Amino acid sequence: MMKQWVGLLLVMSLADLTVGHHNHYSEPIARRCCYSCQDNIALGRSTAMSTTHVDGANDWGSHRAVDGNQEQSFNVYTGAHSLSTDEATWWEVEFDQESSVSQVTILTRSDCCVERMVDVEVLLELEGEDGIRVKCGESVVASELSDFVIIRNCMGIVAKKLRIEQMRGNIEMAEVIVQGCV
Repeated sequence: MMKQWVGLLLVMSLADLTVGHHNHYSEPIARRCCYSCQDNIALGRSTAMSTTHVDGANDWGSHRAVDGNQEQSFNVYTGAHSLSTDEATWWEVEFDQESSVSQVTILTRSDCCVERMVDVEVLLELEGEDGIRVKCGESVVASELSDFVIIRNCMGIVAKKLRIEQMRGNIEMAEVIVQGCV
């Protein structure tokens, strides 16, 4: 797919965005503006998850959320599934290179348990800034989950990693689609 770039660099203060873990910074965020950014920059990339649910011989590993299989019924053993815990759980994907992220789409389970994704946050690790993460939109609320899809606009923030955090409980996702440009 041909990518078309607009020759413009926008700078925003982090005061205009919400930073994960309630940190506050004043450094600017560079955004690359592009249009026609439809590439799934997460597809097949390196992933990690805080814990992994294993059901007999079935592996619900982190890699299953970026394998291209968008089947939302977990009866066919697709998707990433962490262990249930009272502590925070997370899943993340590392892009091949720093990329401008325009939108994140999370396909949740459609066969049960969609409420487990309430309060999930979508975070981007800023380029060149290990550990500094910026939220894409607000935390997930129950009313969003009726269609089993969560969509967050990330405003073209340039990042190396995307992280999905659940402050309590577990993470269950069929697929994560990250639209962006490199």
